[in-house]
Amino acid sequence: MKDNRFVNVVKAIFFDVLLPVLVYVFITLFVSGIIGAIGYFLSYNINIIITTAVASLLTSIALFPMYKKNAIERKYYTNKFEIKNMKYILGLGVSLCLFFNLLLIFLNIIQNDEAAKMVSESIMELNPIIAFVSVSIIVPLCEELIFRGFIFKGLEYNFNYYVAAFVSSLLFALMHGNISQGIYAFFIGFMLCYVYNRFGGLKYSYLLHLVMNFSSLFFMGFFIPDQTMIKGQIMMLILSMVLFIITMYRVIQIEKEGSQTL
Repeated sequence: MKDNRFVNVVKAIFFDVLLPVLVYVFITLFVSGIIGAIGYFLSYNINIIITTAVASLLTSIALFPMYKKNAIERKYYTNKFEIKNMKYILGLGVSLCLFFNLLLIFLNIIQNDEAAKMVSESIMELNPIIAFVSVSIIVPLCEELIFRGFIFKGLEYNFNYYVAAFVSSLLFALMHGNISQGIYAFFIGFMLCYVYNRFGGLKYSYLLHLVMNFSSLFFMGFFIPDQTMIKGQIMMLILSMVLFIITMYRVIQIEKEGSQTL
């Protein structure tokens, strides 16, 4: 029994954690090489966000059938999409985006993070529509497949919710490669895991991720360290906390009401 348990643990770590990450890394390196060569011959610098988006799209295509197979075999809980739940997703997404971005500014973390600044500059170089499609639609799908669909659900299936949420959130943070986005991603990762299980399925964590990334784009001009904006930023930070508390309170209340009717 112990030998079987050990084998299952090794399989879980490889197939649910290492394999999807390796697929993403391999595809990213391949796409970077191809796009880099095209840029070299055309004497054109390819935007890093475009490279990431193309790699994310190809990774999503490669991994989605594997995720669906796991979901069916392991009987992951899924729920039919309900439009009424979108108000909770919107409330959580906007409030969390505002709160963490503004908090990082007030803690003087973003200002000293050159890697995060390079990412922001790469996004601002893009056409707004291309930036929206890349940052808000394509990249979140790939990240949700890897970190919630594979790592979180795989580890939860083989271990428990808390181990799965922590490990997936930590790896999600490390994947971003800079302090500002890493801190943001670590805490957001727990909420994405919660939303996946609470509402029932990858579609909900993906929608929350989409809303947060879109909110980051929409409010990008507001997320700058500027003393002339400090009062407005403090007010927005407070409002985001209030919105988050109200939304979470309602989500928890509905969850309790639902469990009482069972």
